[in-house]
Amino acid sequence: MLVAALLRNLMGGAPRPPLFIGLTAVAVVVGGIAFWGGVWGSGKALIDTHDADARLSQSQADAAGGAKVHADERVLSWVDGHIPRGARLYVECGLPTQCLGGRSEWITYRLMPHLFVPSPQAADYVVFYYVDPSRFAYARGWKILHFGPLNAIGVRPR
Repeated sequence: MLVAALLRNLMGGAPRPPLFIGLTAVAVVVGGIAFWGGVWGSGKALIDTHDADARLSQSQADAAGGAKVHADERVLSWVDGHIPRGARLYVECGLPTQCLGGRSEWITYRLMPHLFVPSPQAADYVVFYYVDPSRFAYARGWKILHFGPLNAIGVRPR
């Protein structure tokens, strides 16, 4: 509304009192300062984050994202090295608390470009993340590759 009034005055609309013109100008200046102040702060933060991240190696960058959700990068790196690209995966976390807070999403992101499926029956491989694979009946008869006592990869029999 203020911008429309200002444009009307600049384009030769009906005469307005000087106070109205002054208030309109102040509103436009304050709005511009608020807008550009926010844009500059956000843009500066993105540039600073980019500059800090540019110094990270690939493995450090992988670990940094997982650290925010407390994912175990050692396990994920091991899994990534043992599963062929394009394989269909299912993540079994056991206790629901093992994959809360974005951890499940990070695991699927970290192990891309694998296709994640909604059930172990549709998977070629199951990632047992901090859970004993012997607890799951569907894993009987599968080849199990262990990484410590509570992490493993289940390979569907061919």
